[in-house]
Amino acid sequence: MGAAGQLYAKYLRRETEFTELVKALRSFYHSLNADERGEVVDILGSISEPDATRELLQLYVECQWRTTRFQIIRALSKNPTPRSLEFLMSIAKDPTDVPLCEAALWALGQSRSPQAGRFLVHLFAGCRESIRPYVVGALGRIPDNTLQAELVELLAKAIDSNETQLTRHLVSTLSELRSAAARPLILSLLARPGNPTLARTALLSLGKLSRDAGELKAYEKHFQGDVFTSDLFASVQTQIMLRSRFSVEECIEKALTSDDMLPVFALELNLFPEQEVLDALTARAANGNVKRLCRILASLNFVDVPNWYSSLFPFRTLTRERVFHILESIQSHESESFLPLLEASRAKSLRDIRSPLFERWFQAASLSLPHAERVFTPYLESDAWTELPTDQKITVINHFVNFALCVQSDEIHFEAVCDVLKKTLLKEELPQVRARLLRAFGQLERFDEDVFAFVRNRIHDIRLASSALFYVEKSQPPGGLDLCLEIIAEGSHKNQLAQGLLRAMAEQKGNIGQNTALDQFLKRCLTRECPPETQLLALNFLVRHPRRDLLTAIVSFRRAEERLQLAAIVALRNFADDMAVDALQECLGSSSESVVGRALDSLTCAPGPRAKMIVLEFLERNIHDLEVCDKVIRCLGPLHGLGVGLNLSGRVERLIHANPHHPMIDGLFLLKERLNPRSALSLVAAGRGAEIEEVDAKLEAALPCYADFDEELRSVLRAAELPFTRPDLFGGAIDKSAVVVQLCKAIDMRIGATWGKDALFPSLERSLHVFQNIVHGAGLAEEPPSPERTLRFFELAPRFQPTDLPLAKMSALARGILQGRVIGDHWRIFDGLRAWAVALMLFGRPSEGMFASLSQEQRAGLPLVKSSSDDVLDLVSRLLRLQETRSLAVHRHTFSSVSDLEGIRREAFDLLARLQVLV
Repeated sequence: MGAAGQLYAKYLRRETEFTELVKALRSFYHSLNADERGEVVDILGSISEPDATRELLQLYVECQWRTTRFQIIRALSKNPTPRSLEFLMSIAKDPTDVPLCEAALWALGQSRSPQAGRFLVHLFAGCRESIRPYVVGALGRIPDNTLQAELVELLAKAIDSNETQLTRHLVSTLSELRSAAARPLILSLLARPGNPTLARTALLSLGKLSRDAGELKAYEKHFQGDVFTSDLFASVQTQIMLRSRFSVEECIEKALTSDDMLPVFALELNLFPEQEVLDALTARAANGNVKRLCRILASLNFVDVPNWYSSLFPFRTLTRERVFHILESIQSHESESFLPLLEASRAKSLRDIRSPLFERWFQAASLSLPHAERVFTPYLESDAWTELPTDQKITVINHFVNFALCVQSDEIHFEAVCDVLKKTLLKEELPQVRARLLRAFGQLERFDEDVFAFVRNRIHDIRLASSALFYVEKSQPPGGLDLCLEIIAEGSHKNQLAQGLLRAMAEQKGNIGQNTALDQFLKRCLTRECPPETQLLALNFLVRHPRRDLLTAIVSFRRAEERLQLAAIVALRNFADDMAVDALQECLGSSSESVVGRALDSLTCAPGPRAKMIVLEFLERNIHDLEVCDKVIRCLGPLHGLGVGLNLSGRVERLIHANPHHPMIDGLFLLKERLNPRSALSLVAAGRGAEIEEVDAKLEAALPCYADFDEELRSVLRAAELPFTRPDLFGGAIDKSAVVVQLCKAIDMRIGATWGKDALFPSLERSLHVFQNIVHGAGLAEEPPSPERTLRFFELAPRFQPTDLPLAKMSALARGILQGRVIGDHWRIFDGLRAWAVALMLFGRPSEGMFASLSQEQRAGLPLVKSSSDDVLDLVSRLLRLQETRSLAVHRHTFSSVSDLEGIRREAFDLLARLQVLV
């Protein structure tokens, strides 16, 4: 247990309050130590307080580590709230970052929330192919059976088209839903050769679906290869035998008498004949527990279940309490067939607006109807709405907005819902209700010209101003920034609106030039007279919109309360100024791990030589702290402008000599090279003999770009060239295969030193998720990948056929990218000409498939080669052919004559010359 864990233990023993715990935990939020950050996130995720969720959401925005963001997404699934679900939906609906989208979908599934289920159902219809397997998987975790029929149909298509990843997710989800219709399809997967992982998934799923152990007997021979699979098969058979002993009546009895077993046995009922289940439930309905029976119905996936509620529970004879349980139950389904049931319960539910049943009815409508606007719209236009008190109007709007959040992925449907909300806003008279509707449009991130005109006209109404600014913040309307600056210039309501203005302005696009009123406003917000929250928002605004005249005010926060200190440190990274560097250096001595981590991050980004020297001094003092070493190695960039007289690489070299067995010695060597990237070019072999000079002369004649190569690459080419310069030394029966290896090595080194180092590696480190999106979109995340899908995605036909693709190397590169190993392990991933050829093929040329999976901003750095697609593919083909020649040379093929190698030499030299221009 770390220091954060000890603080949490005190909180559990009630020795400290929640607010004190959070204040103490903030010292670890931005620590360089990943374990400390992870422990804090786990602690906040396990606390059910709403403020713990707020802390996690704020940390997600502020944190600089992508791994921490994934941890936060997972933690939000433990205690789901409307706020956290809305946040997860906003990530899940954006497929421009597939790994984050996948994590959010997983968290939505783990939340087991009916609202999450509705969102996933609507997302499934229009989602991209790359995220569809994860949507399917999330539906199985909730579980939500609304799409069961569509999923069974999709499973048949996925099996036929060999979409392994989608098939696995479908099999797992349909087994969780106890889909009897899927059982024959899953059973057919047991005998499919060549994919043992899929066969095991199918076997485990049949353990939940089958009630006849005998039907597996014919497939036993497929699971006798090793002890593990044999034991797995036997375990599944035993599981089926135990479950087959329960009848319908016994399953219902178990579900009615045991809270723990109710979900298990309720789902089990889906495997029995529909009429048999209905008859057994009808027999229990007269005297049974309505609450438990409703929970059973919530788990059933029979098509006619919506009508069972009316037949089992006649509404005229039910109490209001029992109607409440029925409305709660139908939230687990979505079907237009529930509309008659809702209409039948309307009078009883809406009679008393102060009863919990009033809210439950609207909640059930928003979650059980695919077109809930057909219920909400008439009510919002009725006399009953006009007579509702303010708080109940807001309650109804809340549920309608939750429905709107669920249908965001259906553009036409979402448009219709927003139109209803807009009409309500324009006719509403109560200020509090208007304010809630404005915030609703902000939640939905929906820009509408009429709504923005409404905001402009009423922004000075103090009752609406805060909500209006929230709308401007979230929807980012054209003219939003100008509106905020107008308010600041007028000086109206400056105290009440300061925080809303700062939030809204920070989110607007565009640059802010000279503006005296804005500078004065920010100076006021940074004074000690303002609340800490206002000061924090002003500092966060300056992170995105730095203003040189406010540097002194920012530096003054270096000894403030920790949250303010952290925000000031991040703002200081935008200033190449000695005052900023001095303040950051002082923060490196803080006792707070978060402050030290943030200060180090800002210093590594500072462009000046002094900041880099301070970072290296800090590295020397903390050379055995692997987190510090990793941060500096990854982030400290080279010095621009060589007249400063600082030998930074020499300083790192002394560190290497002093710590020759350091765990990150390879990274220190890379840092040394990066800090003085031209050092290798200045190395000239002293006292070279006449033989070497002769080789160099011949190489320069045959390869004009030879003079631009560094000494290491020249030495490789000399070794390859010597048999051509002095054939007398290599006569007879001497095998000259090493020449082929050396020529290939030279090309490998050249691509790595130019395109790899200058284009590919920086892009991977800066935007790994962009490459992960491409890998997912091309289907390379699947095992095995589909060559046809890859060809189609990257538009490689007709230059390549499915059998021509180096799928093994593509899969290896995809795994390295998806697992993030490609960041710290470049040279193991890109280990030869075939690897470079694959990287050029996938990322070095434009394709519609690639760009379709990326946002406009993400497309900016791609493709990584600016030559035409044909030129790049020609280079790829030649690299692959040369790699095949190298493989022959390595594996026992001999080249006894120099003349046998002349064609290979010409090809290698031509490739090196082409690389000089192309890459």
